[in-house]
Amino acid sequence: MFGGLKCGVFTPKFDPFEWLPTLGAMATAGIGPVYVLFAAFFGGAGSEPVRNLTQEYGASYVMIAGLLNWLCCFDIFDRTTGRWMWRLPKDELAEIKGALEDSSEK
Repeated sequence: MFGGLKCGVFTPKFDPFEWLPTLGAMATAGIGPVYVLFAAFFGGAGSEPVRNLTQEYGASYVMIAGLLNWLCCFDIFDRTTGRWMWRLPKDELAEIKGALEDSSEK
């Protein structure tokens, strides 16, 4: 049904399964619901392959934008669950804990 990079949009390839186009499609899916429209209208088996370099640059740009969106989503998840403090160096963590203890005493 889908076939990798078609017409400038990364789409998953399941028959036979290929992991690289599917990984690109997952990264591009980070742009949100717009990806479904892009994949439906510009991707799929009926579309033409990439014919010029501009389409490939555009597909890479959209894929990297999707990856940055995924990174922001994971960062927001870490901050809302309180897991962001685990990534701090020990000296900064001690400084933040000291500041939190000082503010709770007041």
